[in-house]
Amino acid sequence: MKLVLKIVFGIIVLSILIIVLAIRLPSIFDRFKVGYVRLPSEHQQHPLPLSLRDLPTYKDWLAGTDKPLTKNRITKFLATSKTVGLLVLHKDTIVYQYLNKQEADEVTQIFSVTKALIVPLLGVAIREGYIKDVHQKVSDILPNLPKTKESLQLTLLDLVQMTSGINQDEYGNLLSTLSFYFEPNVNRQIASVKFLYNPGEKFVYKSIDTQILALCIEQATKRPLSTYFYEKIWSKIGAEDPTYFSLDSKEWKHPKYYGGLNATPRDLAKYASLVMHDGILKGDTILPSGWLNYCDIPGNRKENSLYCLGWWYDMDDVEQNIYYGAGFGGQIMFINESTQTAVIRLGTSKGGVNWYPILKRLSNMYVKQ
Repeated sequence: MKLVLKIVFGIIVLSILIIVLAIRLPSIFDRFKVGYVRLPSEHQQHPLPLSLRDLPTYKDWLAGTDKPLTKNRITKFLATSKTVGLLVLHKDTIVYQYLNKQEADEVTQIFSVTKALIVPLLGVAIREGYIKDVHQKVSDILPNLPKTKESLQLTLLDLVQMTSGINQDEYGNLLSTLSFYFEPNVNRQIASVKFLYNPGEKFVYKSIDTQILALCIEQATKRPLSTYFYEKIWSKIGAEDPTYFSLDSKEWKHPKYYGGLNATPRDLAKYASLVMHDGILKGDTILPSGWLNYCDIPGNRKENSLYCLGWWYDMDDVEQNIYYGAGFGGQIMFINESTQTAVIRLGTSKGGVNWYPILKRLSNMYVKQ
């Protein structure tokens, strides 16, 4: 009897999940459904140089082809793979740009690529004296978390490295993931967090860690994180297109700092360029010295050296210094420092493509001059 009840319960849960997915999946255009915060635009814009040319025609950069790729074949592949934008930046110059039914200034949500842009704000807040260091206790800054043994141990470093121990799992529990994404009041979930592990004990990828980190930075700086992000990073790189943070709902209006940034490929390329220059732009140190180098030490990466400070790494690329920000639906900001190349790919879905090896091969087609 118990087995039958379990089976029936499982069927009901699966049916509900299928219905939910059929009605609504996360979309790169979700800001129109839930509302958004628009970043200011009163700053000097810095367009990147353009020297557009066709992508390399080598037969092996794109999986599944045995002939040299022509311009038309590449364009067809990008269109059928649900890609809305692909930009290649080499040595701070845009050398390729594909837009599928998009205008150059049309923005889309980049989901968890957002983390690679938000996490460094902790370093900025530490540099400016708002926060002591990465080891500061979250409870010192954010008193509203439930008072438990684990929450009192939780540090900011645990949040940026996804080792908080909070009982959520982005990849292991789809229902939990969708529940958090579609939560109309993200602060409500944060106020009732429970822990599965002790902080610092285990890496589990989950967006709630980044959202709590953002609230800590807001509390410490006494200003909205969207404002702080604009002042300290986005205006500095000379973003030239409208930029938004999607909200959790039109009712509660909490920005999704863990994955709600909406931007264009060319503005994301500016940020990638900043990262490749160790956070320095025209002599101005925008990202703190040493912050980006933290992940160069494999021991500081989590889960077999794969994750660090919002970026993903690959064990096979330790020598080449390749890393990337990744988001739902195949959003990716791919950086190959060895060839001074960044590739931004945005799309309505992954399109059935494993983008990492493809972009790795493509980025290796460009070499330092």
